[in-house]
Amino acid sequence: MASISKSHERSEPGLDVLRAVAVLMMFAVHVRRIQLPTSRSGVGSAEAALDFFMDVEPFITSLFLFVAGYSVVLAFAARSSPALWWRKALRRGAQLYALSIGLFVLQYGIGLPDLLLSSGILQVIALSMLVVGVCLCRSAPEPWLVGVSVLGLLITFALEAWGKSVSGVNAGPGGSVPLVSHAAFGAIIARGVLRDRRGTLWRLTLLTAIVSGLALWVDGDFTTTHASQYRDLKGESFVTAVVSGRWQTAPLSAVHFWNHSTRGAVALFGPMVAFLGFFLMVPKRFFLGRSTLALRLVGRHALFVYVLHLCALGMLDALGLVPESGLASWAFVLALFAVGTLLSAALERFPGRPNATA
Repeated sequence: MASISKSHERSEPGLDVLRAVAVLMMFAVHVRRIQLPTSRSGVGSAEAALDFFMDVEPFITSLFLFVAGYSVVLAFAARSSPALWWRKALRRGAQLYALSIGLFVLQYGIGLPDLLLSSGILQVIALSMLVVGVCLCRSAPEPWLVGVSVLGLLITFALEAWGKSVSGVNAGPGGSVPLVSHAAFGAIIARGVLRDRRGTLWRLTLLTAIVSGLALWVDGDFTTTHASQYRDLKGESFVTAVVSGRWQTAPLSAVHFWNHSTRGAVALFGPMVAFLGFFLMVPKRFFLGRSTLALRLVGRHALFVYVLHLCALGMLDALGLVPESGLASWAFVLALFAVGTLLSAALERFPGRPNATA
């Protein structure tokens, strides 16, 4: 266990636990999504808990990107050289983009332009890390990060007002606005916390609570819905459909995806900062015991574990090996967490191992 404890001395245990909590919540959402529709009765505590996480999915997704932006600042500050950091960031971005396309094909086949422009959340994570990295290379990063965050919200508002859907921007499974804004905002918070931990967190918690309160006061929906056109394979896998020749003749069908509205995006600033503040302000000793070791391990390798679970669920869904009840879905979540913990512990033993973000 020596190598693990040394790793934790170099990390922020509260942040590691927060990353793991975000990953676990995403597990619940994605497992629920592949659960057999006929078994979603909504009755019982297991089903109710899954339904709760589905209801708060916009917050979970934004929190994941917010923490990713925060973590990029920490990784950038610890770099040995800008050139080395950029080589790693570009390589990781390319890997995430390729994985995102692969997972899209497994689920939706070859649906253009989404396949290339809006393949999924991994593409958004890659884009967010690179955009934040570009801002951090400036002599004064804060104005650039603020500009990215505000620009993302303005684009969201404009498309919402015009009723437009643009693949890769606000449509498809990988819409980038306003998630890139949330990642840039996470980087802004990190810059402030590195200078003045408690003062920054208290001030920004109060400020963002006011902003979120105003957003909640304004009437409107938290999300918007956008349709993409994919070939309807009637539950058949893409590979099977291609082999059987049904892919060429399958009719196009509308598939709907949600995206944050401007109101929803702004309203989430307060809860995201409050979550982060809690995990950073709690004394570190509360996160350094054996009871949180698994969470810290998964948190230190959150991006790796997140990618792993997407690949695993994609393959299970394609093979038809999906949970048939709420309890089975939670068993899937626990199994994913257990595997992620074991692999994270193994990665701790290797130098140059992948970390939580860039």
